[in-house]
Amino acid sequence: MEIYSQRAPEKVKTPLFWDASETDYCLYQNLIRGLGQTIVSAGEMMIGAEHNNTPESSSKLTDGIFASVPTYTDGAFFKFYRAMERTVFYDIGRISAIHEFCGSFLYEDATGVRPPRIVRVRVSEDADKWQTAAVITGIDRGSEDAVLKIRAKFDAPIKARFVSISFNVD
Repeated sequence: MEIYSQRAPEKVKTPLFWDASETDYCLYQNLIRGLGQTIVSAGEMMIGAEHNNTPESSSKLTDGIFASVPTYTDGAFFKFYRAMERTVFYDIGRISAIHEFCGSFLYEDATGVRPPRIVRVRVSEDADKWQTAAVITGIDRGSEDAVLKIRAKFDAPIKARFVSISFNVD
């Protein structure tokens, strides 16, 4: 059973821009809230992986509901289980000003759930030429189970329509 489409966004030839007359044109907001994603797994999924990985069609990554309990049984978590690196892609729909990236990962010692060692955030205007916007390392898991929040604020807004987030899943 394939739980990910294994496809990156298709290249866009004509850029699209937001209309400056829209009421939220200058509003600082979560640009991926409510969007769907496509996911690529760098490795082959293990047998039984469909039970331990949330399907790509789930809205859990962008629904605005954050896990509050540091256990994999908290229903708010989108689960990624094994199979090496994952890249999650979002198409914002139009070229936008990206100011930061925020997210969270679980650390739960008893179940072997660990945060990634490196998170890479990349952006593109056309889904062809990508640039690295942030590399987040040293996610401190501490000594107790926790929901670990990460954030990368950019020095200046980055122009992009597409965003990808890549990380290892051990």
